[in-house]
Amino acid sequence: MYTQARLLAMTALVTTSCLIILFFLIPWLMDYEWAVVSTNDMHPLINAGDLVLMESVGFSDIKVNDIVLFQNPLQSGKSGVIRVAEKRGNKIVGFLSHDDLVVEQSSYVINSSEIQGKVRSTIPRLGHVLDVIGGIVHSRLGLALIVAIPAGLILHHEMTRVISILRGGD
Repeated sequence: MYTQARLLAMTALVTTSCLIILFFLIPWLMDYEWAVVSTNDMHPLINAGDLVLMESVGFSDIKVNDIVLFQNPLQSGKSGVIRVAEKRGNKIVGFLSHDDLVVEQSSYVINSSEIQGKVRSTIPRLGHVLDVIGGIVHSRLGLALIVAIPAGLILHHEMTRVISILRGGD
């Protein structure tokens, strides 16, 4: 007979497993990658802090009207997104999309070497959460807490179970 706590634990385990498969295994098998958008170039369609699933594609696979993620040459370490308007040789001319209206003054010319991939899907605002977690993990204290808190909870649970068994309970 399953207790409510065991059912909750099993549900959490299944949910976590499904999330791991969804966010890591499937994209890896399909040659997709997650990336956090750094700019509001495609607001409101895609905003800074959104998490995008991008497909690594060759330059020849990019078509007009595709949305691509690119390494912004003006802002080191920042990724932007644009809608492809045309291709010229090994460059893409794209327009920023504010309210999804093409604005001529906001055109970008991007070299094929700056393109990171074709955007396939987005998860709004999740990139902000990952940035915070990433900032925490990059500090020694944060990494220790990320490991110590779950380890402490597991240890507490197991010790409580052992004590309960020793006292004659289940």
